[in-house]
Amino acid sequence: MNFKKSSYIYFFLAALLLSTLAMRGQKPQQVEPNTHQKVYCVINAENKTPMRDVVVHTNTEHWAMTDYTGSFMMRYDWDSAEVSKPGFISFKIYAKFMPDTIVMLPKSKHLNEVEVWGKDQRNESLKAMGESIRKQAAATPRASSGIITGDFLGWMDTRGRRDARHRKHAKQVLDSLSEKPDPIIQAYKDATGKGYTK
Repeated sequence: MNFKKSSYIYFFLAALLLSTLAMRGQKPQQVEPNTHQKVYCVINAENKTPMRDVVVHTNTEHWAMTDYTGSFMMRYDWDSAEVSKPGFISFKIYAKFMPDTIVMLPKSKHLNEVEVWGKDQRNESLKAMGESIRKQAAATPRASSGIITGDFLGWMDTRGRRDARHRKHAKQVLDSLSEKPDPIIQAYKDATGKGYTK
């Protein structure tokens, strides 16, 4: 009886071992991924951000629209699709050459050369701004504090001394800027050979 039990156990173990060997000996089937079930992303070419509401219309009359992450998935078989969004260049793309990320270019118009003519008003506007600041400062009433104060002759006014140094430095910078020639006008003269009149 003990012999019968052990023979059943040996037979069961041998069958189990042979069945696993048979499974390992078979070549596994290569499952080809369905490229039509893949998730794609559409981004803007200028700033590399995902684009929402891009319409993808296939040749089999199915369509998809991207969500806020710029991704879409086409669940049907298709060969080619047109990718479009208002304000961007529409184009046709084929399923067998489809990348994971689709880049869209915005429609734009570029100018080759621009000439700007006008009077250089930098110095005039700076002078006018300085005059208006002086007038406002003169019109502002000063607080009367009596005859004798704790800050006699301004010896405790550190903010006033700091502001005076700042005004002096700003005046030096503005004076040095007005002495130098304008680099834009100089570049224009060098490039065109024409004189510039103020």
